[in-house]
Amino acid sequence: MSFLRAGNVVVFLLFSLPFSSFAAIQARTAMTIQGHAPTLQDIPENNLSFSVDGGTTFYSDALNNVPMVLSKDLRFDEFVTQSLNDESYYDSDGDVKLSTGSVESLPAIPTITWIDNAGRTVSPADYSKGIGCAGYEAPFKLMIVADNVTVKSEYGDSRVNNLGTLSKQYEINPSTGICSVKPNQLIVQPSQQWMGFDGSAWVWNSGVATVDGGGYSADFDPVAGFKTVPTVSSSTFPTTGFPKARFQLAMSGGSSFYTFSVLNASPAGSVTVDSAGTVVLESKPAGNVTIRAVSGSNIHDYTFKINLWAVPTGTSATYPNAVTLCGAESNLLTRAELTNSPAKTAPMNWPYAPNYMTRSIGEGLASEWGLLSSVYYPGSLWGAPTLWTSDLHKTNYWFFVFVADGRVSYATSGYNGGVVCRG
Repeated sequence: MSFLRAGNVVVFLLFSLPFSSFAAIQARTAMTIQGHAPTLQDIPENNLSFSVDGGTTFYSDALNNVPMVLSKDLRFDEFVTQSLNDESYYDSDGDVKLSTGSVESLPAIPTITWIDNAGRTVSPADYSKGIGCAGYEAPFKLMIVADNVTVKSEYGDSRVNNLGTLSKQYEINPSTGICSVKPNQLIVQPSQQWMGFDGSAWVWNSGVATVDGGGYSADFDPVAGFKTVPTVSSSTFPTTGFPKARFQLAMSGGSSFYTFSVLNASPAGSVTVDSAGTVVLESKPAGNVTIRAVSGSNIHDYTFKINLWAVPTGTSATYPNAVTLCGAESNLLTRAELTNSPAKTAPMNWPYAPNYMTRSIGEGLASEWGLLSSVYYPGSLWGAPTLWTSDLHKTNYWFFVFVADGRVSYATSGYNGGVVCRG
């Protein structure tokens, strides 16, 4: 570079730069600028979401809309996830996302795992059940996992961010309520609730009711027990009772969230309830009985009425002696009061045929309580395998009922049958 002076004006003369300097500038301007890799909005795992309404509304921490409580009747399989989509894309450098496929995972749909408050993983076999009434303890951990997550931008360096595995845990609380009512025999021995015909043999817990009986009505569930709001019977369980009969209120999320009390029972002490929601009939209550379950500000009442009271004596005797023990033949129960077997109204001289009770409400002791035994109802005086009834079969023969399955048969008056009296 040189210059010429012309008066007060200085003129600079610029000559071409050396080629090497020009080349250096060219090399520097060809390099990409190192920036931030694209990622997901918010904390990445907070974008893992779920829906319970068929995909209309998704919930996530990124959206800040996760409900505190959800209906106890929502099934596990109604909770669905969605693939991570381009709407959750974020790049701090402003690099634009791809026109499609900026956010991907493999598999595309994140997986769900449920864990209850006791640390038990919910079995997929239970996914068709309500979250509050499937027999698990609340609250639940809803675990959502997305594997092989990648985020891509159109421009920038880096254009691809491999986030790997993302996992998110949400706490799910089912609403409170009474799910069902379980006779104690169902709790202790669920594999022997009724006898039925499976097409080749008579077996326990087989199929629905046939012309020979067995099975259960729409008011009964083999796992849950009796409905709190029956659809067949006009009454709630139980309508029959005996000293030390017991059942449990199955509560949404487990009984530990509730306190229980007997709201009304006359005489006082005729009905008790413990901290697990187990109700025990100590003596015959008069009129309606209400059991109250309270969880926070939520109150749930269950009301029933005992119409038939039976008093097992714990003894077996001939028919005449059974009548003496009960004070009169009319104080023995009828077949229909003990069972709803098709033979409950069989006429005199009926020739024996297969018959079994059906689990239902308001159709006999065995139909409501199942196998009548002190093993399943501790403190009760059930023990004999059969029970005399006041129903005459033919001269010197009377009908009796098997306590195990509600089956009806008959025997001579000299047979030693179990004795249960009307209370």
